[in-house]
Amino acid sequence: MDGILLTAGNATRNPSAYPIVTERIGDLTGDKEADDVHAASLMRRPQFVQDDALVSPAMRDHLIRDFGPTPAQTCF
Repeated sequence: MDGILLTAGNATRNPSAYPIVTERIGDLTGDKEADDVHAASLMRRPQFVQDDALVSPAMRDHLIRDFGPTPAQTCF
């Protein structure tokens, strides 16, 4: 699922918008303890990807679109 995340969660409460992609990575097992351990391991991962090799060029192009003067010329 992709979309735009709208937030005012910064110190000055200024609204911000960010492109976001969420991806389903698996099913619950039905074993609450095992699922909690797995969730805890996922939460220890870095919040933001630091390695460009982990983000495909197609995903990067999808999230960081060219919104500058070149696409604007096609609107008018």
